[in-house]
Amino acid sequence: GAVFEYDSRQGRGWQQIVKWVNHHIDRDHILKSVEDVDHYLNDNDLNVVGLFAEVSNDSTFSHSARHFEDVMFAEARGPEISQKIAQHLERHATLLCETVYVGKSRNNTKANTLPREGMHCSNTPRNPQRPEWTDRFVADVHGTTVTVRRSDSSDGWEQNLQLKCCDDEAKMSSNEKH
Repeated sequence: GAVFEYDSRQGRGWQQIVKWVNHHIDRDHILKSVEDVDHYLNDNDLNVVGLFAEVSNDSTFSHSARHFEDVMFAEARGPEISQKIAQHLERHATLLCETVYVGKSRNNTKANTLPREGMHCSNTPRNPQRPEWTDRFVADVHGTTVTVRRSDSSDGWEQNLQLKCCDDEAKMSSNEKH
């Protein structure tokens, strides 16, 4: 098999290592449902999604994916799933995501203001995580306020915490109906 050098400047957190491994193994990122797309889009910053009407396996797309270190590729094969994913991506493309700076906290919770209403925030930090950090968080959004609580301890945290916050698709869809 091929040997790949891991550049430790990419970070040593589990997210960075898993992303690197997934990029270098010969496993195709096959999207089999709309839920797969959401996980895929949330886990990667820069994405390419190939939608193919044929179920047959054309390796050109897969081989192209190996040439880009900072871009993650996924594909869907078959007319029905490709159509569903295309419709979902069309809706998703209108949603805005932002990195929200939360910062450090001496307390177990900290509240910050979001850029706008109708957003939700990930519980997973966007800032690089050191291997020895065990911090886990829960982000709760009400209006334009996100309250972050450290869930693995009653202590605060010393990291400059950042969270990914996006427009809530369900709220956006209900606003379009009115």
